[in-house]
Amino acid sequence: MRSNSISYPMITIQSDWDQVIRRPVANVWLTSKTINENSVHQTIQFNESKASDSQDFHITCPSNYYLKLINKSTKQLYGFIAPNHVFSSIHSKAVSSIDVTTGGLGVSVGADSKLLVWSSADGSI
Repeated sequence: MRSNSISYPMITIQSDWDQVIRRPVANVWLTSKTINENSVHQTIQFNESKASDSQDFHITCPSNYYLKLINKSTKQLYGFIAPNHVFSSIHSKAVSSIDVTTGGLGVSVGADSKLLVWSSADGSI
């Protein structure tokens, strides 16, 4: 049975993108991966914090803390918001997924397969 649902790609961006784009001229890598297809690696070029469109995305950078990508073919919107707090003691390995509630709780899972709930105010578990 064939599904009629649309499959949007998962987007991965260079982890320090928000620091890199503050340089006068910079490049940030981006990878998109759709199920059952090869990954597509692209570079976003920045000049004075203005982004040039990539092969698949229209890119705008309204501020140094927000990056907006719109897929040229699907019109799907992706937004990346830079962190304003970094809690390096929550996971000992890479973080695979994260979500933060408006109520101040964060939940994340790391490469160590540990699911943790923590305070977004101070990082306490």
